[in-house]
Amino acid sequence: MAPNHLEILWPWTVAKAERFSVSCLESLTGGDSSFLDELCQAFCSEVEDCLVLVPQEELRSRMRHVSHTLKASAQYVGAFRLSRMAEQMEKAVQEGSWSRVPVLWSSFQEEARAAARAIQGLLHQPKVA
Repeated sequence: MAPNHLEILWPWTVAKAERFSVSCLESLTGGDSSFLDELCQAFCSEVEDCLVLVPQEELRSRMRHVSHTLKASAQYVGAFRLSRMAEQMEKAVQEGSWSRVPVLWSSFQEEARAAARAIQGLLHQPKVA
């Protein structure tokens, strides 16, 4: 079986990580739907803010900031794959592995948007018993 693009670009721990864990958010919010909505909206807003296009001369510092910021917040809301990708992006930036960064950045952005869409799907959803 051929590896998927995540397995080629990212370490095994990233490729096999769960995109999003609803149970993580449910345990975090204790079933409080307004708190769940607040967390989901805050995360989606943070993703949107982090992925804003910046001038080339600001790109390195921006990637450092984005990867560090989303590493923690993604872990917090249960977007485990994004958190691991952010950790790897942060490491690549810190090590100055700039030849890898453009490809990693592209798939990182895709995953961030996918995680935000998954989390956004929870907004105002009635709880299933």
